[in-house]
Amino acid sequence: MKKAYNAGALHPTSKVYTPDTATTLIGFGASAISAYNEGYTQNSPDTGSYYAAINEGRLPTIKGLKLSEEDQLRRGIIEHIMCYKSLDLSSLNADQFEAELTKLKTLEEDGLISIRDQKMGIESNAVQATRLAAAAFDAYLAPSQQKHAQVA
Repeated sequence: MKKAYNAGALHPTSKVYTPDTATTLIGFGASAISAYNEGYTQNSPDTGSYYAAINEGRLPTIKGLKLSEEDQLRRGIIEHIMCYKSLDLSSLNADQFEAELTKLKTLEEDGLISIRDQKMGIESNAVQATRLAAAAFDAYLAPSQQKHAQVA
């Protein structure tokens, strides 16, 4: 795992980080999430419905999301932040991610991240802020009225 981390080869799954480069993760069981290059699917969380579908020879999938190219780009950014607690901001199109960069600037002003030489890093005393930095790039996450309450 350390070798994969040092080589920049970690990838998050829904529960763990792995050096496995598989692009498809099949979730088994009620409520399980499957991930593909193109998107995600989720099995029924209701065990009765889940097993009924299996017994009838049907997939127990109840919903799915097809990712656009932008979604896939954002997923890569979020995965990198989650795995490495950092991001090379020079690799981003500043016009495309203006709002996200503004959110990061707020986190920097609050002392949760640092931005130096176009590199964003999570402060060692604020690793809980990793999800906040990643969330800045989540286009589907609704803005909250609370200010970093989950980090406190």
